[in-house]
Amino acid sequence: MDRFQSVMTRGVLYYAHTTKTALAQHWMASISAHSFFFAQILEFLLLASITMAAILEIGWSRALSLLQIIFAATLILGLPFRSA
Repeated sequence: MDRFQSVMTRGVLYYAHTTKTALAQHWMASISAHSFFFAQILEFLLLASITMAAILEIGWSRALSLLQIIFAATLILGLPFRSA
């Protein structure tokens, strides 16, 4: 059950995973639509939801959430989109 806990369980962990998935999809859509202000708001919400999922995770599943926190932090800093 530990392998599929994000989709097989119910409760706060399920909602945390659903929220971070929905926010990531909305972030990608806002970048595609060139709505950078909305994307920045979503980046902070995404970081909060990923942090909540990382706190609730157990075992090795927490490692993926920690990598996603690093990804969200790079988005907030604007590293992938910064031009030289």
